[in-house]
Amino acid sequence: MARPRNVVPTVEWKVYIPADIAAQVELLLLDPMRERVRHGARGELIAKLLREWLEKRKAEIAEGRRVA
Repeated sequence: MARPRNVVPTVEWKVYIPADIAAQVELLLLDPMRERVRHGARGELIAKLLREWLEKRKAEIAEGRRVA
């Protein structure tokens, strides 16, 4: 079964995060039936968090708050 194509093209980012955070995320994303993280789950989480962060930053800019 082919995966659905993304409407918006994606780019690859290679990042390093602390091992303790990665372990906690892995545990919470783990699919107990397959005993592994579902394909794409990490990327979906990161994209969601980045969208939320972008909206917050845009709101701060619109309100005239200082953004560092």
